Amino acid sequence: MLFCRNGKSLAVTSLGEVYTWGQIIVGDNTLLPRKLDCVKDIVSAAVSTTVDFFIDENGKLLTKQCDEDVVHTIDLTNPIIKVTCGEEHTLVLDNLGNLFSTGSNDHGQLGLGVTSNYVPNFTQIDFPEKIIDMGAGARHSLAVGESGALYVFGINNFPGSTHLNYR
Repeated sequence: MLFCRNGKSLAVTSLGEVYTWGQIIVGDNTLLPRKLDCVKDIVSAAVSTTVDFFIDENGKLLTKQCDEDVVHTIDLTNPIIKVTCGEEHTLVLDNLGNLFSTGSNDHGQLGLGVTSNYVPNFTQIDFPEKIIDMGAGARHSLAVGESGALYVFGINNFPGSTHLNYR
């Protein structure tokens, strides 16, 4: 699997190994893949500007600053099945269909019903149903409910687009 954002790439192999290349830190431009020995047994990942997120084979959410090889575990109650990053926010989906968000919320992209500068911890988003998929853009987020309902929150400032503040 491949994960990319802002000139940086990660690859997760079928053996759970992770390789990274591109602009890993500002001013760096590593063209050849480098194996990250600090993470093992990875099944999925997400790339943000400054932090990488990983899901291991047990559903644990791991995080690593781009310029360090120290890995931290983020404690959430249930196993995580998906993680995605916007420009300055992150969403995770657990195995029970609960969606959590953290990071910048200046445009309401965290789906919490209010705007704020920054939410430092993963916070559960309230939905009337289980969530089965999700994604994040630069300043907006999307979630798909088990009924097929699409929930969209945040903003999209590109020409020809609209404000995305629907639930």
